[in-house]
Amino acid sequence: SVAAGLLAALDHRAQLVNLSLGSSEDNPMIRESIQLLQESGALVIAASGNSARAQAAYPAAYPGVVSVGAVDGRGTQLEFSNYADALSITAPGYAVNATSPGGGYIRMSGTSASTPFVTGAIPATMSTSPTVLTPQQASDIVMSCTNEAGIPGPDSQYGFGILNIDRVMNRNQPGRVDLAITHQVYAPATSQLSVTLQNRGTVNMVNVLVEVTTASGTNRLNINSISPGAVQTVSLPIIPGTQSPFTVTTTLDTGANGPDLKPADNTASASFSLR
Repeated sequence: SVAAGLLAALDHRAQLVNLSLGSSEDNPMIRESIQLLQESGALVIAASGNSARAQAAYPAAYPGVVSVGAVDGRGTQLEFSNYADALSITAPGYAVNATSPGGGYIRMSGTSASTPFVTGAIPATMSTSPTVLTPQQASDIVMSCTNEAGIPGPDSQYGFGILNIDRVMNRNQPGRVDLAITHQVYAPATSQLSVTLQNRGTVNMVNVLVEVTTASGTNRLNINSISPGAVQTVSLPIIPGTQSPFTVTTTLDTGANGPDLKPADNTASASFSLR
């Protein structure tokens, strides 16, 4: 039935196909139907699965398919969301409002709820672009405007990051100042804190002050420049004291760059062990 639906989409020249479904088994008919769609220029977006496995479900695991994982309202990967090197992107997947028979709404959780957010972002990008875009080109733009999450760079938990439709729609708007702390990790052997930042705006940020505070003191570091969309990791020595675990609070000061659109992302606290 799924293969027949895919072939019907091919016959109707669909450009985008959302598959909020998955299986642990590779099905040759579905695989070949997706290959035919891809050869026609269509893009397939599929749910990565809800088994908490280190393997995306099929058809999300097929080459060229946009594989979507799930995060909660805090931007944290949901425990049930499959993780894999093939994961493309993550989107909201907890207690999502969905239509139900009879005209009402239900709350649903899962990567099947996350996938339509990404599928919808791609035609939104195509329809608002000043130039004609293919589905793949629009998908590439969506991926380039994600919120960095987890360890720096593409990873098995978040893919290229978390969908941010606001960044996608405003990617060409000048003057947007939006800097965020995305990750912190402490190395006990060197007493160094590594802080990862992302410039989510459209302004080249210069002379950004990073301030790290513990109960034992404060250290500061100036970042000369971080370009729009860039992700940058810096390391600062800290004084952890003798209490374990200890708390670190990191703040960013955008200074002369102007006020940040989302100042809540400019402060982050975390607890670390001395060992």
